[in-house]
Amino acid sequence: MFWKKHHYLLSDAHCHLLDFEELPEVEFPTFCVTTRPEQFCEARKLAENNPLIKAGLGLFPLYIKDEKADLLAFEKELKNTRFIGEVGLDFTVEENLQNSQIRVFQKILDLTEEKDHCVLSLHSRRSAEKVMEMIKGREATFILHWYSGPLELLDDLSENIFLSLNPAMIKSRTGKKILRSISLENILLESDAPYVKMKNGEYGSFLTSRVVDSLALIRGVSALEILQKINENYHKVFD
Repeated sequence: MFWKKHHYLLSDAHCHLLDFEELPEVEFPTFCVTTRPEQFCEARKLAENNPLIKAGLGLFPLYIKDEKADLLAFEKELKNTRFIGEVGLDFTVEENLQNSQIRVFQKILDLTEEKDHCVLSLHSRRSAEKVMEMIKGREATFILHWYSGPLELLDDLSENIFLSLNPAMIKSRTGKKILRSISLENILLESDAPYVKMKNGEYGSFLTSRVVDSLALIRGVSALEILQKINENYHKVFD
């Protein structure tokens, strides 16, 4: 009953809409991230047809093939947006590829620093320390998507750094600690759909409601209060 009445207050700060087998109906504010600059045009069309959607320009670290060509394609599209994602680092690969990722990410950060009010959704698998080092002191707004790094790196987060929490994080040890400890001022919701799935195979933006329910239970605060604050955060970041 609660969610039937208040579902419109949900939001999704990291969703791969273009990777669904069939495009879902978008009923509340959603950040459509991409993983290659070539995808951005299609994402932008979705945003033009639905004001609830923001389109992100992405260059996923594991998909970097040619640094120069990839960055040229990224820079060409950057003039059309201030919303960036998914970008970042992924240190599950060998060192030479990690170094390539660092060079590309550094360039992306420098390019976005030249624009006003950029928002970046960041991938940081096994690379959180380096990601946090590279964004420190920069003026853009950063969203740490599905953060799984050391908790001590999240101490005293600046007001321009947010964490987007998804349903999978409710079950992990690190995720539960984040739910308990991070200020609501720095929290956003994400589905990471269609890649985050429940045991029954269910996925989608509405599952972000489970994060709200878990936050309410863990913190002893009403779901409505948490939902309203996160909704406020989303609009602060994306409006």
